[in-house]
Amino acid sequence: MEVGDSILNDANSRLQAALRNKDFKEVSVAQALLEAAQKKISEIHKDMQKTKEQQRSVAKRKQSMLDTFLSKPSNAKSKIV
Repeated sequence: MEVGDSILNDANSRLQAALRNKDFKEVSVAQALLEAAQKKISEIHKDMQKTKEQQRSVAKRKQSMLDTFLSKPSNAKSKIV
C-alpha cells in the first residue's frame, strides 16, 4: 500500500507544479504516474480481499476441526463408561 501511496503523492506534487508552470509535458508525466498509482492500489486491494477470503476459509476449517474434535468422545472417556 505504501508504494501506491508514494506514487500517488509524487504524481499529485508533479501535477500541481506542472499546472503552476503550465508545463503540459509534466502534466502528462503526472497523469501517467496517477494511472500507475491507481493500478497499484487496485492490485493491492484485490490482494487484500483475496487474503481476507483465505483467512475466513482457514478460520472456518479450524472451527470445523475443533467442533469435530470436541464432539467426539475421547478414548479415555469411553473406557470409563
